[in-house]
Amino acid sequence: NDALSSNWGFEEFLDEQVKEMLMLFKLFIDPRVVMLAHKDGKAVGCLITIPDFNPIIKPAKGSIGPALIWRYFQRHKTIHAVRGYALGVLKKYHGHGVGSLITREMFKMGPTYGYTKSEASWVLSNKGPMNELAQAMGGKHGKIYKIFEKNFREPVP
Repeated sequence: NDALSSNWGFEEFLDEQVKEMLMLFKLFIDPRVVMLAHKDGKAVGCLITIPDFNPIIKPAKGSIGPALIWRYFQRHKTIHAVRGYALGVLKKYHGHGVGSLITREMFKMGPTYGYTKSEASWVLSNKGPMNELAQAMGGKHGKIYKIFEKNFREPVP
């Protein structure tokens, strides 16, 4: 919560939500590509990537059947990309290179586990360090979404 609290639209995670996420993660996360940074025995940063399941889901065309389940259990043969799910660093450690360090470590380790491509999506435009990190690793903008706000209580001119 501390690491993400300044993100636009942030709402604090409740214990029940975290427990539910952990149950789902057990099915979809490859723990080898989850990186933690520690200082004095305390986690100060985390990078969670999820294997890109699109190559096994797309052929199913929305149908859950034996073929999809088979592809899921054989996923190591067809999944070669990861998607960035979350990168968070405790506020106290912002500006100390923790995010860069764990991201670099991921890029070193990923290929040893068969992941040769990656994607970081939904990076907020006001997160300069994250955008700079993505560009430094050769990342390119795919799509940019903007949200505009207008207070409708004000009279329209």
